Amino acid sequence: MSGKALIIGGGIAGLSAAMELSRRGIEAHVVESQAVIGGHAASYCCKATDRCHKCYACLVTQRISQVKLDPEIKLHPACEVTDIRYDEKGISASISQNPLYIDMEKCISCGLCDQECPQNCIGIADPNSAPTEYIMDIARCLNSLGKSCDICQKKCPVDAIDLNIQPVTWRIDADAVVVATGFVPYDPIQKGTFGYGEFPNVISAIDLESTLARNGTAALKLPSNGETAKEIAFIQCVGSRYDKVETDSHTNIYCSRVCCGYALRMANLILDRAPETKITVFFMDLQHFGKNFDEFVDKCSHNPNFEFMRGIPAKAAARNGNIELIYEDFAHGGVKSKAFDAVVLSVGMRPNPNNRALAGLLDIALDKFGFFAGGGNGSSVTTAGERVFRVGSCLGPRNIGECLNEASAAAGEIAELVEGF
Repeated sequence: MSGKALIIGGGIAGLSAAMELSRRGIEAHVVESQAVIGGHAASYCCKATDRCHKCYACLVTQRISQVKLDPEIKLHPACEVTDIRYDEKGISASISQNPLYIDMEKCISCGLCDQECPQNCIGIADPNSAPTEYIMDIARCLNSLGKSCDICQKKCPVDAIDLNIQPVTWRIDADAVVVATGFVPYDPIQKGTFGYGEFPNVISAIDLESTLARNGTAALKLPSNGETAKEIAFIQCVGSRYDKVETDSHTNIYCSRVCCGYALRMANLILDRAPETKITVFFMDLQHFGKNFDEFVDKCSHNPNFEFMRGIPAKAAARNGNIELIYEDFAHGGVKSKAFDAVVLSVGMRPNPNNRALAGLLDIALDKFGFFAGGGNGSSVTTAGERVFRVGSCLGPRNIGECLNEASAAAGEIAELVEGF
């Protein structure tokens, strides 16, 4: 089978769609706005302990490695779609690529640029992401701040850095488009009552994922002093089921669905690595999404170092080097406080802020929250001559497994579409 698909988004949903399309003989072009592919899930940790807990984080690493080696998959990092045109033959998209400044084919990862950069704006991306070469955060570069600097370019022994490179634009003709723009984590700084950004030992669940992935078999270390965390609180629904109107005019009043699962899995992983750790989970109610979730909750409940506390704390305060949480005890009554040396905020999933502009280009709809609207009838296709497909968390909160399933389904529909030409 021949054909070509344009995939907008290089996270787990987009990469999985690309793999499934390639397997069917359809060339896939993956356009990713970031300099690396993999999305948020590339930094997630494997949560297996005595057995696999079906978080699917391991599959993300596999997908990234596989797409890099697949000749039918073309990766376009640091790119965005700026124009879409439809006709009876298919879709034509204009792609604009921002300069990467570092030639990935020339880079030998010697690290000299990183060592010499006065702004520390060059480094290797997450090791699970692609590419694994050095990338530049141009927003922090002195040249972007109105000053002149070419230290990295002069130090590079293989001339892989060109600070004078300009943006380029080209067009891609395709038979179908897959929208896989994913989500953005809720920014917990907006929930100022919990002290994120103020107290170093208040971290987000995204921060914890990355830390546990990097530490391997180590227990959680406190960001403030590197000591092992002994008492940890998880606060659920941070930025979910929350009716405050955000800057994009949307609310987060919906449930993000994945937070209870990932919090309990990470808590269980911490207890497996350091059984003496004491963990308290503050929650409104537990959302039982996913296979065997009830069994997993029961296992946590029977651990003497694990406590479920119904109710969300009102605020956090620094107290004798710890973080004191003030909360209402719904089980026993009264307002109480408890000190922890680390607090993890289980942040929800928000729509990608670029969805509105992309929806305008594609002439498709968003829902009231800012996610792409569903197609109905179990199909991932929507409007535009039956050529635009949406998969993964661009449609709303999804776990990795759901993203994989939707990507596979969309690839099957696209294969049928291409075969019918």
